[in-house]
Amino acid sequence: MRLLAVTLMLGIVAMVLVPNLLQWSDQRREYRAAVAQTEAAQQKLEKLQAELDNWSDPNHISAQARARLGYVDPGETQFAVVDAPQEAAQSPDEAEALEWPPKPWNIQLQEALLEVDDPPAVKEAANVPTVPLSTEDDTDE
Repeated sequence: MRLLAVTLMLGIVAMVLVPNLLQWSDQRREYRAAVAQTEAAQQKLEKLQAELDNWSDPNHISAQARARLGYVDPGETQFAVVDAPQEAAQSPDEAEALEWPPKPWNIQLQEALLEVDDPPAVKEAANVPTVPLSTEDDTDE
């Protein structure tokens, strides 16, 4: 009888404690995930803040303008050092793609607009012979 009572009591205690322990375990896992996410966000914030601080430095802005846009300071001369070509047999498209230094964006835009105004298809169509739409038989009727 005592064994039955002890077993019954242990069963009741297990039924009460097991769901609470599982809930505690889930909450603990969620807490760890939230802490890891917060730490990752904090590291990203520090990285972005350092980048923002760099952009407030005039020397960094000057270096980026030189590297990205090809700007030079007044009185300086820009030189482009080009290696010898590795392959002599390049198609004209590849040679055009490797053009150095690249053209400024405004020149590229101007050339693109001129190309759109005078597309090659129109030039080729001008050399195609035309066929009249009406024949002499149609005009007699």
